[in-house]
Amino acid sequence: MIQEAIKRIVENGSLSFTEAKKVFLEIFDQEAVSSQIAAFLTGLHMAGESENVIAAAATVIRDKAIKIKVTLLIFYFSPLISSALLLFVI
Repeated sequence: MIQEAIKRIVENGSLSFTEAKKVFLEIFDQEAVSSQIAAFLTGLHMAGESENVIAAAATVIRDKAIKIKVTLLIFYFSPLISSALLLFVI
């Protein structure tokens, strides 16, 4: 898919959201070689990054991110309040 996307960028200067998402999935799944990635990113830069491409990249990055659950404990002490307020942020 990345080779077709590079060709399309050179010819049309743009990609749809779906096309860009497929390319970024290919990149993140390590199916594209570094020279293809470099050509793709250079083509995007030369054509000007579009909203579709940026949104597709953000979607793939969010989907591929490792999700962790964080519990944050915040203790609030005040001289006017005798008890501590414990907040759980999940």
